[in-house]
Amino acid sequence: MDPTQQPRLLPLRLLEGLLFLLVLVTPLAFHAPLQEQTEPVKACLLGLGGSTLAALALAAGCGGGLRWPLALVLLLGLILWSLGTAPFALSAAAASEALLRDLGAAAFLLGAWLVLERPGARRAALVALVLGSLIAALLGLAQYEQATDPAVGGPFSRGLALLEARIPVLTGLASLEQTDAPGSFFGHTNVAAEFVLVGALLALAFAARRLLRGPGGPFGLMLAVLALGLVVLDGLFIVRSGSRGVLLGLALGAAMIWSHLVLAGARRQPLLGHWSRHLVLHGAVLALLLAGLYFGLGGLATSPRTGQESVGLVARLRTALDLENTTVRERLDLWGNTLEMIEDRPVFGVGPGNFRVAYPDYADRRRRHEQGRYGLRRQPSRPHNEYLAVIAEGGLPAGILFLAALAALLLPAIWRFSALRRAEAAGETLVLAALAGLAGILVCSCFSFPLQMSGTRLAFALLVAVLFREAPGWTIGSPGPGGRALLVVVLATLFVVLAAAHRARLKSSADLRLATSAVTAGITPLGIDRALDQGIARSPGRDDLLLLRAQMDGSLGRLAEAERGYQLALEAHPALANAWIGLAGVGFRRGSFEAVRVALRRATRLQARDPGIRIAAGRIHAGLGDRRAAIKDYEDALALATTGPDRLAAMIALAQLQADADRPTSAMHWLEQATTLAPDDPAVLEIRARFHERYFAGSERTHEAWAALRAVRPEHAEANLRCGQAEMKAGRYEDALASFETAFVVDPRLLVALVERGAAQAALGRLAEARGSLIEAMRRAVLPESRDPVLFERARDLIGRIEARAREEGLMKEDDR
Repeated sequence: MDPTQQPRLLPLRLLEGLLFLLVLVTPLAFHAPLQEQTEPVKACLLGLGGSTLAALALAAGCGGGLRWPLALVLLLGLILWSLGTAPFALSAAAASEALLRDLGAAAFLLGAWLVLERPGARRAALVALVLGSLIAALLGLAQYEQATDPAVGGPFSRGLALLEARIPVLTGLASLEQTDAPGSFFGHTNVAAEFVLVGALLALAFAARRLLRGPGGPFGLMLAVLALGLVVLDGLFIVRSGSRGVLLGLALGAAMIWSHLVLAGARRQPLLGHWSRHLVLHGAVLALLLAGLYFGLGGLATSPRTGQESVGLVARLRTALDLENTTVRERLDLWGNTLEMIEDRPVFGVGPGNFRVAYPDYADRRRRHEQGRYGLRRQPSRPHNEYLAVIAEGGLPAGILFLAALAALLLPAIWRFSALRRAEAAGETLVLAALAGLAGILVCSCFSFPLQMSGTRLAFALLVAVLFREAPGWTIGSPGPGGRALLVVVLATLFVVLAAAHRARLKSSADLRLATSAVTAGITPLGIDRALDQGIARSPGRDDLLLLRAQMDGSLGRLAEAERGYQLALEAHPALANAWIGLAGVGFRRGSFEAVRVALRRATRLQARDPGIRIAAGRIHAGLGDRRAAIKDYEDALALATTGPDRLAAMIALAQLQADADRPTSAMHWLEQATTLAPDDPAVLEIRARFHERYFAGSERTHEAWAALRAVRPEHAEANLRCGQAEMKAGRYEDALASFETAFVVDPRLLVALVERGAAQAALGRLAEARGSLIEAMRRAVLPESRDPVLFERARDLIGRIEARAREEGLMKEDDR
């Protein structure tokens, strides 16, 4: 480096500190209460922190005169190619989000490469990765203990509880909602395990260095023991995760480190005095270690997968060879159909981030993908293979650029490591550690998507930056002062764009969370409009917001707005089966029955094994009068949903359908089934009460059914009305009056409650109030929107009786009538 371009010491130290802070904080960025959980916060931190770091590093003079690695240029070229293919993407919203993610990661890689000039800084960066993985492993183990046995817990969960009690900012770590399996503060166990894998391999490489060079005194021995302890803790979490791809990556990385330890030790100072005895001894130690792992950890329970029981480690590993295993079969289906996608669009691909948009049309092209595996919440947004993902989304040119970048990175690094090992140079440990960590990530990339998740993407960028410094390999020219200034401007612009995009994303997530909470709480749609409008204005391409907006419009009868909202949601994500169901509902209310059938066929084709979609289709078929099709839909939903709310909803729908068809025996059968499944569920209690009202009106059993519903839902209008009528019959006029008033307040359209209120007031001798209630009921009963001549006549008859009674009691003059 040119001495005149050497950055000053203080700015360099500050930038190094910022880099290490990013490494330690990014894995913990899950703590924000977001609906999407962890990824948006970490992506925001990585993108903003990376662009800031790179711009400051360039401005401070880092990397002055340094030639650019060819691998870095190829990776940047890959991003530029993705930018060029974005106009051909199936969904512009999905493409923009993926591009922003990749630009943020590229900025972090550039900044890390510029800052890590000193060997000490590179060592510290890898130590920060080790510490980050340790935090992930400890928190994951604690959460696994709490999820599997909350009452007993374990040492990790008790330690986490102690930390939460002493450090307020950590409160809530253990209770983070899990999305798929316990033991993962990343939202999924495998994602956490991939990040922990990197730290385990780095710690193992540091421990191997100590074993090669000798303990180096008590302090060196303590460091070696500490490094091995970290490997054990990280390895325990990886075993708990049950991720076969991560275990394979750990085995490959550990084999690389072990081979180096054996070969370098044989050359420097062979054990037992000869290289052959040295190899035999190492082989024996390895055999004992593997046997100990097999018998000691083989039965250790791994994290259960969705819909599966927890199994031991050995049993979990054996499933990798079982082609009928759920996850193995799913990956084979995904890969086969992804190849079909690549054949159809070999040049530009389907667009960045558009795999999930395109895949449903390919789900049955080459291999039949069981659709129950990609319901609305299990839509495969990635093919579980990074190499196929790059080619499918960016075309063959993107795949060539990606593989060329990996070759330009790894081949020189391997040659450099061989030279360092022969020379016994100090940098061999850093290169070995980085290579082992990258090998682990690249192995996982064959079965998963670590390069698309923020935590492992950060680890990958940091390891690549270390290799750029330790093993530069093939390089090209460096930009002059003008080029550096232009880069600073580009990075500053990128920071502004990322800040605006991430702020909009996070704010729209808050809006969605607010609207969803309001829907759950039963707040009227009018109170949700503002939150949804704000969220859509901030992120116009978010299909979840557009879908909820359309559902709200439909519930308010705004059919044109609802139809437009569903169409916009489908433009953002054509595989939204719920949007097709919504369009079917709009078509039904408009009388467009052919459009209804087309939308239903599309929804069920997308998610043929989703019970919720079957139930929605059944309701629409019932509305069309096609009772046979509705019964089939509900029975299919029952067959698909062995447990859970969908099964209950199907039973309730069947009971209602049979009751509407005046088949009380069949209706009672399904009602009893639903009652057995959820005796206190409000929906079950409501349909039971309505059933008894229809067939046993006025009976004590009917009153008990309405009273049970009111006990669970005190604000239920009809339950209060029916209970009030029973109370009137029993002579409990005060209770009846309170029930009628509650019913009318909850639903002012329930005019019968107003009439009954007048009757209760009359029974209590409050004749003036009763007359006022009945006159109001008569006034409303003649309005066009609530015309009810029968109710009008009943109210007028009651008024006549009240007036006659008032005259008898001398409370009303003849002229007051």
